[in-house]
Amino acid sequence: GTLWGGECLVGDFGSYRRASYFEPVPMPGGAAAIRHPWRMALSYVHHFLGKEGLIPYLPFLRPLEDEKVRIVLKQIDQRINSPLTSSCGRLFDAVSSLLGLVSSISYEGQAAVALEMIADEREQRSYDFLSEEKGEAQVIRFQPLFAQVLRDLQQGEAKAAISAKFHNTLVKIGIDVCRRIHRRGGPKKAALSGGVFQNRFLLERMKAALENAGFEVLIHRQVPCNDGGLSLGQAVIAHFAF
Repeated sequence: GTLWGGECLVGDFGSYRRASYFEPVPMPGGAAAIRHPWRMALSYVHHFLGKEGLIPYLPFLRPLEDEKVRIVLKQIDQRINSPLTSSCGRLFDAVSSLLGLVSSISYEGQAAVALEMIADEREQRSYDFLSEEKGEAQVIRFQPLFAQVLRDLQQGEAKAAISAKFHNTLVKIGIDVCRRIHRRGGPKKAALSGGVFQNRFLLERMKAALENAGFEVLIHRQVPCNDGGLSLGQAVIAHFAF
């Protein structure tokens, strides 16, 4: 199976459809990939750029034993205890680890927090991404993003700029997805939900960009946007279903 995340759902209290999602990548070691974000960095680079993308200068590779890297690559290649995931949280983990910010975590969301904290608020540039149709859904692929992040690292770009450009890319994706849905008859209303929107930098930029594009934007105010809001949402859906 695939661990969902990084998607845009279109629906109401009665039903929904998955209109867009990030291309799934292996999560080597399952839960171990959450505790050790370098595993996700390895997975994303390997998935989108191949083993040739794993060049020695990458900060996250320096402290790792070669044998440990080989074992994780084998897990990925042979899909040994490596469920697929499209989670936006795991994407944040990967980029944070690529920059050498966090290798292992001691609390949930630590890698993403570290990435948010260094983002340069003056930075307006972003990275590229690919979008393709798969059935009725739009699949977002990150091959250009990871190639450009590695290029920036190689050229000595400030980590604060790389972080901001990554955040700005997610905003650009959000706008692209919402416009596509609206063009196909969807609502001009967007609800920003999920644990990733605990990130103030991302939330404020996404909200402003969507509003500038003419969308009504709904955000969490009294109920947590992470898993803490799940039970209330389930209760509301059950009410309308029965």
